[in-house]
Amino acid sequence: VIASNFGGAVDIIKDNENGFLFPVDDDKILSEKILTLLRNQELLLRFQFKARETVVNYAGFEKVVGMYDNCYKELLTS
Repeated sequence: VIASNFGGAVDIIKDNENGFLFPVDDDKILSEKILTLLRNQELLLRFQFKARETVVNYAGFEKVVGMYDNCYKELLTS
């Protein structure tokens, strides 16, 4: 994952851990990040694994169902 360091992306992507963040409107750094992943298969595979792990933990089925369950319980008790 490569995303600008703006908005919700910074909550999910940890730079150099599960993807790359780059400054908004900095095409040069964006292209450098793309080339880095194209040239480094090991890093790409590590990012893929970590990104999937992050999504499962952040927005996996059980997590989302649990959030809805808590929301409904709060609504019913108020």
